Amino acid sequence: MSQQQPSARPAPRRAAAAPSAPASPTPSVPTGPVRTTTRTIPPPPAMTSVPDYLQQRVAFPSRPETVPPRVITEPGRTRGVGSRLQTMSSPRLVVTLMTLCTTVVVLFGLAVATVLVQTAGAMQRAGHNAEQLVRVQNIESQLLRADALATNAFLVAGLEDAGSRRQFDEALTDASALLVEAGRAQPADQEALQVVAAEVTRYAASAAQARANNRQGFPVGASYLGQASTRLRETAVPALDAMAGANTGRLVAEARSGSVLLVVAAGTSTLLVLAVAGVLLARRFHRTFNLGLVAAAVLVLVATAVAAGTLAAVSSRVDELERAELSTVRHLSAARAGAFDAKALESLTLVARGSGGAFEETWRQQADAVADDLEQAGTPELAAAWQRHVEAHTEIRALDDSGDWEAAVQAATADGPSNRTAQEFQDRLAPVLGDDVVQVVDRLGGQTLGLGIAAALTGLLVLGAGTAVLAGLEQRRREFL
Repeated sequence: MSQQQPSARPAPRRAAAAPSAPASPTPSVPTGPVRTTTRTIPPPPAMTSVPDYLQQRVAFPSRPETVPPRVITEPGRTRGVGSRLQTMSSPRLVVTLMTLCTTVVVLFGLAVATVLVQTAGAMQRAGHNAEQLVRVQNIESQLLRADALATNAFLVAGLEDAGSRRQFDEALTDASALLVEAGRAQPADQEALQVVAAEVTRYAASAAQARANNRQGFPVGASYLGQASTRLRETAVPALDAMAGANTGRLVAEARSGSVLLVVAAGTSTLLVLAVAGVLLARRFHRTFNLGLVAAAVLVLVATAVAAGTLAAVSSRVDELERAELSTVRHLSAARAGAFDAKALESLTLVARGSGGAFEETWRQQADAVADDLEQAGTPELAAAWQRHVEAHTEIRALDDSGDWEAAVQAATADGPSNRTAQEFQDRLAPVLGDDVVQVVDRLGGQTLGLGIAAALTGLLVLGAGTAVLAGLEQRRREFL
């Protein structure tokens, strides 16, 4: 039996095949050797012009070396780049402005008060310098008065009159006391005063020696007296004139030391700070004015006007004082000393007995200077009194030149016309000079009182201004509490 083969499994059904494309004909391959050809590709033609699509170019500007930061501002905020006040918070801004304005107002008050107080002190020192000026001129007058008494008494032979000797000693004593007082009052004059004091001691010794020789009838006494008088005029008088000029200069400098410009500059600066603070507050809080700052500005303006006005008034009064009373004091003091000097020169001319031409020439110069000082002082009564003395001197010179020396001496000594008219002139001049000195000192003292009142008033105004600043800004600060 043949073995039965298992039946084969049916093959799976395949998908229907897609229709195939028609077969392309197969190219025929040539037979024989293959030929190779090389083809050269020509370069593209050169571009003679730029196409239109390349005509537009983008410009890239060069970047600056330092690029400023980009600033982005918010609506309603000022474009103040770099200002710390613009970027800080409102409460902090108010506190900062409060501190700044208060400090500036206080500094303004201190500056103005300092100027006023220093000017008041300068007025006091000016008064002291005026007193020193009169003191120095009195020293010169007393020394020349003593010399006039000594030379006049020298014309009388023998023992001199007791009254003249007493007046001579009183004049030297007064001069010595004034020297000590002047040295204590003004240390700057001490060196010059020491020179004058030494010369006064030397003069007193020479006058005593001349008096002793004259009492014995020795002609050498006249030489001693002439040398003492000349040395007094060449040493002591120039030193006293220099001191008088120095004290006058110090007086004027002290009286004009007030600075109106400094007060005005301080007030203007303070007002500017208050104005800037007001503008910042107005921009931040959208309110036109801050009443506290406005009140403070008004008070600062008034304080500036008060201080500057007071200083200007003081300066004007000092100028008037210098042209009037102070000028009169200087001229009258010079006339007083010149009259004593002229009287001494008159006696020295007679002592020389015909050889005193140099003394007479000096007398004429001194008499003209006295007349000029009296004219500058505006005192016609004193000018008339001096003219009477000049006429008496003219009569004495006429007697001496005619050879009547004894009659000339009699007219120049004792109760003669020369001594009488000279004493009348001094008696008329003394009260006028004393009144002018008192007016100078009183007017300078009055300026001190006015400056003190102005300083107190300015202090009150500044205090009110500072209070107004604090009140006005405190109101803004409370809005954030």
